[in-house]
Amino acid sequence: MDMKRVTRALTTWVTIGDLHYVDDEFFVRRTKGDEIVQIDYTNKEKRPLKVFNEDMNTEGSIIFNPYLETIRDIDDLKKENEWFYETISGIFGIVVKAIVEDVIRTSLSSDKEDDNINKLALCSEFADRINKKTLKDFLIIGKSFNFIDIFYNRKNKTSQIRCAILEPEFAKALGTKISVKSWGVFRELIQTILESSDIKEDYKFEATAFIKCPRCESFLKVVVALAEVLEDNYKIFVGREFKLNDMQEYLSTVKEDSKVRNGYVVSSKSKIKTKDVFEINKRPIEKFNIRGSKSNTYEAPVRKSITDYI
Repeated sequence: MDMKRVTRALTTWVTIGDLHYVDDEFFVRRTKGDEIVQIDYTNKEKRPLKVFNEDMNTEGSIIFNPYLETIRDIDDLKKENEWFYETISGIFGIVVKAIVEDVIRTSLSSDKEDDNINKLALCSEFADRINKKTLKDFLIIGKSFNFIDIFYNRKNKTSQIRCAILEPEFAKALGTKISVKSWGVFRELIQTILESSDIKEDYKFEATAFIKCPRCESFLKVVVALAEVLEDNYKIFVGREFKLNDMQEYLSTVKEDSKVRNGYVVSSKSKIKTKDVFEINKRPIEKFNIRGSKSNTYEAPVRKSITDYI
C-alpha cells in the first residue's frame, strides 16, 4: 500500500475545481482568502480540516478521509464527509447553472467580440430561442435551486445526478411563472452541456462489488464523469481547471486505497470495531442527516453561491 498515494488522492478530491488547496501541513484551505476550512466538532466548537496522511497529528483537528466508511455512514454522515459531498456536488451544480446563465446573457448581448469562439458556438445553437423573458425566468429559478446535484441511493449503492429542471414536480411547483419556451431552452441547454439526453441513466454509477466505501466510490465516479464532460466549459466560463488526469488515476485506485484504516492497511478478512474506526478523530459520535440519505424522494438542491465554495 502506497500511503503517500492515498494522501495525494484525497488531496485531489478535496481540491476539485481548484476552489480549495492543501497546505504543507495538510490543512484544507480556501483558495480565496487562504482560510482553513473549519468543521463542526460539537455544537459550540469547530476544528480545522486536515487531509489524512502518513505522519498525521490529529490533535485539535478533524481528518478528511471519505474512504473510511462504516455502517453509520449509510444513514448518517460524519460532518467532514457531509461537507465534502455537499461542497463538491454544489460546485458542479453552480458550474452548470453559471454556464446556462452565461449562454443566455451572451445570446442577448450585442457585444460578442471578446467572447471565446467555443462559447459563441454553444450560444448560436440557442440564440434564436432566447429573449429577455428567458433571462427573467432563469433568475426566478436561480434564486432557489442549483440545477444539478449528486444523489446516493444506499439500497442499490449507486450515485447519480438529479436535475431539478428535468423533474415534472419542479415545473408544477412554479406553476405558470415560467414560460413553456423557457423550460425547453433550460432543459435542452443542460442536456447539451452534459452531452446526454438521459442524464439520470447516463450519470448513474454503481459502486464496485465488495468495496469498503461504496458511497464515496460511486460518488467519485459521477464526479469524474462530470469533470470529463465539463472540462472545456469549466475553463471557458469559470476560468478554472479540473485535475482530470489525476482524478481518473485515483478513481482507479479507490478500492485499494480504501483498505487504509487509521493509518494501517487492513485486509479484507480483518474485523474492525466501530469504536476503533472513529478513534482517528477522537470526537463524540453524533448523528448528522443529509437530504436524500433515508429516502429516494426527490428534493431539489438548495441554491448556494459560488462564493460559498471559494
